[in-house]
Amino acid sequence: MPHLTLLQWGLCFAVVTFGATTQGVVGLGLNLIGVPIIAMINPDAVPASFLLIGIPLSLTISIRERHAIDRSGIGWIVAGRVPGTILGLIVVSALAPNALLIAVGCSIIIGVCLLSLRSPSEITALEAGAAGVAAGALGTAAAVDGPPLALLYQHHAGERLRATLAVSFVVGNVMSLTAIALAGKLGWPQVFFAICMLPAIAIGYAISHPIRARVDGTKLRPYVLLIALSAGFAVLIRGIF
Repeated sequence: MPHLTLLQWGLCFAVVTFGATTQGVVGLGLNLIGVPIIAMINPDAVPASFLLIGIPLSLTISIRERHAIDRSGIGWIVAGRVPGTILGLIVVSALAPNALLIAVGCSIIIGVCLLSLRSPSEITALEAGAAGVAAGALGTAAAVDGPPLALLYQHHAGERLRATLAVSFVVGNVMSLTAIALAGKLGWPQVFFAICMLPAIAIGYAISHPIRARVDGTKLRPYVLLIALSAGFAVLIRGIF
């Protein structure tokens, strides 16, 4: 059981609520917002607890907007996540932790800059598969699998972005949790913290419901680019310092 003060519990609850709200509106944000902050308060919660609480959040989002799931794209994304996860494991074992974070951060920043110039077009199987590989690798290496997928769908309707990313997150989280459990890194402290954060997930999801319609469509793209770019700089700074 985590030994946290009441103030620390409250801060964790607020951070998870805000992260869940952001993800419910934009399509990603729970890990990007929550992991850096909660890692300083309760390091044992990262990444297992976030993988656990991310499943019900992503599952409810995918059910809420199931009509908008890109069924052809998600198949290629999931297929790409398998070799991407393996690639991430290889990179993790080959690079020192700081060098790894710097490489991941730079990759995200460069990717955002390049893809921000991408004109609207239909997503090809090659693009979806490549995004899946990148998501699997980045998710395994630094728990930031959202940006490649969000950038892929940046020109699409908000509901399609949220729904497709949500399905990918459910699959990716299950894969990562399985690996963590087999490695003996998933225990009662992580499960207990995740259970305590479930009300925050529910509140954040409920708050996002009426907000999402106001930032749909083309209004969503700047938020996606900003969050992805912020994630890149956050990972880069973690690697430098």
